[in-house]
Amino acid sequence: MAASGYSGVSDVVDVLGGCLGHVCSQGTVESVIASCSSIGAVPLGPGLYAFVSRDPPLRVMYVGISTRLRDRIRTHCSAGISASEGVVRFLMHLLPSVCTDDTVAVHDDAVERERRVKALLRDYIGQLDIAVAYCSGEVIGRRALRSAEDCARRMLNPVLNPPG
Repeated sequence: MAASGYSGVSDVVDVLGGCLGHVCSQGTVESVIASCSSIGAVPLGPGLYAFVSRDPPLRVMYVGISTRLRDRIRTHCSAGISASEGVVRFLMHLLPSVCTDDTVAVHDDAVERERRVKALLRDYIGQLDIAVAYCSGEVIGRRALRSAEDCARRMLNPVLNPPG
């Protein structure tokens, strides 16, 4: 089912939880819906996350995994270009508008351009909902998380990192 067939972020959370449930040894999957402004609601431990557009039709923009969810999502929200493949994917998605943005183009200084590009990325990413699923009280290895991520990418078909 394409991601646009989902009626809300809670449906995305359900998919993430279902995929993660296959790798939780104790089967206790919990979830939270957050945003960049409510990052404290995201747990510190391992799990899956998805950035989801708020505007209809609902689109899953990016699906990722981390052994330290809050830190990874904070990197996305702060537009850490060199620290995250996901942020680079967001940048590639926004590249046409970044290249034509007057506040970027008027600066000859690379540092100032980077500052402005990061501000544009933060603004865009900050408008997205973040669906998070995690195995409560468990340590999960990267191999198991990768398996859950593959499942979620197949089910949700994210715009920026489709299954492949």
